[in-house]
Amino acid sequence: MRCSGRINAVGAEYRHDGAVVAGGTVGRCRYCGQPVIWNVARNVAGIGRMHMRWDRLKKYFDVVTGLAIIVLAGSAVQSTWWQKSRTTTSLQRVIAVPPTEIQLSDRALRQPGAKAAVIEFADFECPFCRRFARNVLPELMAHQSELRIDIDFRHRPLDVHRNAVRIAVAAQCANNQRKFWQMHDALFAEINGFEDFDPSRYARTVGFDATRMAACTATSSESVLADDYTQAKRFDIAGTPSFLVGTVTSRGTVSVTRKLVGAQTVEQIRGVIRELQ
Repeated sequence: MRCSGRINAVGAEYRHDGAVVAGGTVGRCRYCGQPVIWNVARNVAGIGRMHMRWDRLKKYFDVVTGLAIIVLAGSAVQSTWWQKSRTTTSLQRVIAVPPTEIQLSDRALRQPGAKAAVIEFADFECPFCRRFARNVLPELMAHQSELRIDIDFRHRPLDVHRNAVRIAVAAQCANNQRKFWQMHDALFAEINGFEDFDPSRYARTVGFDATRMAACTATSSESVLADDYTQAKRFDIAGTPSFLVGTVTSRGTVSVTRKLVGAQTVEQIRGVIRELQ
């Protein structure tokens, strides 16, 4: 509160002009700190009542402001959590699932005599998927024969990523020419984002004819991802990256018994595989 000039409150009078008032008492205003001269001949209690009313209002204002800050902060945290839960996650969980058979896709990297399989569901615009592809997958591939595992990739483009479906379709076009994993690596090596995604540029990078890529992406639709969507729904996979781990059957299928949610390390995947073997 800033006091100025001369204020009357319930018959009381005080002012800051430093003038001498007969019968007055000199002090300082508790709010602005300026010298105050008030007339004790009048009802000084009025000033006290005015100051008490301001104290109450100030306390109410502080309480309301504090509550507003808490609400806004809570909304921001909730919004961030919701956004992350719908997109990508670094949260690591291992979930046991009833044995469920699944076919490996034609993108699978098969290992002769494999006893287990790791199937990743990923989005090319997912930052944690990129981290896994660049830092963990190469090491997992290097130990593929030792671990005796097949490695598979399934598309799970998320709605919050504007170009995720187009990128997945382009990767499938590369897969038609047996260039999926080269395209996979080129896409996950992108550090500038996919705001202006041009499939032909990545096709040239992996040695795939750009004209054929343009023709394929122009005529292909999201339907080429239908089987991956079906499998993601079967296993309730809503975020990326997620993984299915299971044992390879005599029929060449995979009996899935574990679902891994969130980015994983080689040691974590190795631990799950050892449990199954």
